[in-house]
Amino acid sequence: MPYRLMRYVVSIWDTYLAEHPGATTLPVVVPVVLDEAAFKQIIDDIRDSAAKETIVTTAEMLMEKGRQQERQRARQEAERRVLTKQLQLRFGDLSDGILHNIEHAPTDLIERWIERFATQDSLEDIFA
Repeated sequence: MPYRLMRYVVSIWDTYLAEHPGATTLPVVVPVVLDEAAFKQIIDDIRDSAAKETIVTTAEMLMEKGRQQERQRARQEAERRVLTKQLQLRFGDLSDGILHNIEHAPTDLIERWIERFATQDSLEDIFA
């Protein structure tokens, strides 16, 4: 959980920097983790209906974004595992360098390697 929370904070900063290319400082991000009951209690304590609606709508949007990011992360991890397994079945044990490259490659590169796996006969050609 702490690592995922830190990744989320860093993603906020990345978005901020992309939207503010000249920025020299980062905004303060204060992560707050609430269970559903605590969140509902906070919402129930808000008297202004417009503010309450805004908070609930924002929370729902953030939860959906989090679910989408988690699905994307899970899909990327599955692609990495499948590629690694396919390569091991065809070529045997993989070097630490290849495993490192697969683990740290961006999604588009993983997808390219998966496509090359179907058409290339050597590790060199797959990773060229």
